[in-house]
Amino acid sequence: MVEAMIGNHTVCHILVDNDSSVDILYADYLDKMGIPRARLQNNTQPLYGFIGDCIIPEGMIELLMTIGDRPHILIVMSRFLVVKGGDQYNAVIGRPTLRALKAVTLIYHQMMKFLTPSGIERVRENQYESRLTYSETVRHYAKLGQARRKMRMVMTKTEEVDLDSRLSDEETGTRPVEELIKVLIYEKEPTRKLKVGSELEEHSQEGLIAFLRSNPNVFA
Repeated sequence: MVEAMIGNHTVCHILVDNDSSVDILYADYLDKMGIPRARLQNNTQPLYGFIGDCIIPEGMIELLMTIGDRPHILIVMSRFLVVKGGDQYNAVIGRPTLRALKAVTLIYHQMMKFLTPSGIERVRENQYESRLTYSETVRHYAKLGQARRKMRMVMTKTEEVDLDSRLSDEETGTRPVEELIKVLIYEKEPTRKLKVGSELEEHSQEGLIAFLRSNPNVFA
């Protein structure tokens, strides 16, 4: 996470996300900045998160972003989609702003580098804030998982119906789609057998068995 000046406000808890195709500003922090919702432009394109959840933005807003320390600062115009929430982050810098900054993110060094008129600027991540936010995020999604697990079971008069098969407590495993028959591949070694589908047409089955027997060292 980094810190930047957005719309003349110093904003902390900004997540730099190389995988995000948009820049995001959370509605709670927009209110704290004192920016009226009337400035939002209409934008109803849904956003999909990495867990498959869908969010409809409340709008879009263009704000100047100043990042870096003097004299190595850079100012770009960012287009933020405003969405509800903001428990973990105040904003997300995605690929559009990273492209505008011509920034290079160094994950191992937890640093972002970009060129300014006064030279190269290095913005380092606040490790303490990152660890704190990570812990809060994990607890947040753990609570959501527990709530989803409780809600996925619907009681009926005769049985419980699991509406979300993704959260099944039992592994069903994989099964063949048809019955299989064992085929002896090498007569001198009767234990070396392969299985072929029983529903194959006769000529296809014979051709497959002949092919397997002609290549015993590969398939058995």
